[in-house]
Amino acid sequence: MSASIRDVIRERRTIRTFNNDPIEKEAIIQLLDDASWAPNHKLRQPWRLVMFYGKGNESLSEQMKNLSKQVSDEGAAKK
Repeated sequence: MSASIRDVIRERRTIRTFNNDPIEKEAIIQLLDDASWAPNHKLRQPWRLVMFYGKGNESLSEQMKNLSKQVSDEGAAKK
């Protein structure tokens, strides 16, 4: 990863379609490590990152769907 900031900015593109190809765990860890170097508000270090993959990711996804439905249902009941 030795691209210049200028190259990164000029070559950045929005991706609107994704595939289901798995991402190597090492690549994710490297990205999270790099993200921890991003500037933060008044050096308060607000970054808290958690990585889920495999069955943990599937379980989290299912729980998030259920929570989203529950919140949506509660909002509709209040109207």
